[in-house]
Amino acid sequence: MSGAGISSRTFEKSEISQLAMESAISEVLTNPTYQASAERLAKLYRTKPNQPTKTLVEWTNFVLENGELPELVPEGAKLSLIQHYCIDVILVAIGILALVVYVGIRLIGLAIFKISRRTKNKVD
Repeated sequence: MSGAGISSRTFEKSEISQLAMESAISEVLTNPTYQASAERLAKLYRTKPNQPTKTLVEWTNFVLENGELPELVPEGAKLSLIQHYCIDVILVAIGILALVVYVGIRLIGLAIFKISRRTKNKVD
């Protein structure tokens, strides 16, 4: 948000000192443009169209007048635990991973067996 910062000056890490901070704070306290900017932002915040308290009151009145509305219940609230955490998908992925690891280990074992049999036949 433009104009909402404390100071228009930025500090590098190496420039931070007590004197630099004091001058920045003094500038903010004495420069009338900062006060005008703060007052403008305060007015915008106070008069914004959708204030949270008004929204809460409006929704509370809406619910009291209309009762329970199943149309407003999010679909995600209707999911079972398995659907919500995708447990079925995770189990399938773990199963596929376990199968790939099992087949890989069996293929490596078979390759080692064939190599050892060849070397044994050459030695004999």
